[in-house]
Amino acid sequence: MIRFGKLLMATVAILMALLFWLALFSDRPPLTSEPDTLMGDGSPIHYCELAVLEDSGKRAIKDPKGNTLGYGYMHFTLPILA
Repeated sequence: MIRFGKLLMATVAILMALLFWLALFSDRPPLTSEPDTLMGDGSPIHYCELAVLEDSGKRAIKDPKGNTLGYGYMHFTLPILA
């Protein structure tokens, strides 16, 4: 029983070392973000502050309404797509 415990601990240690190796030394995926996204400094922006709404945007009431006439999501009618 002690031999099985030692074997199990050795296996777990090897797996953890392998995962650590993969996490630290594996190739990173290529950067696909636009360079403009990564430029600049965002520290002056206070993200927790609520934005002031000036009521100049589009409202949901102005969106066209329509139905799919029994087709479900397989076919959309032109008023919905427009």
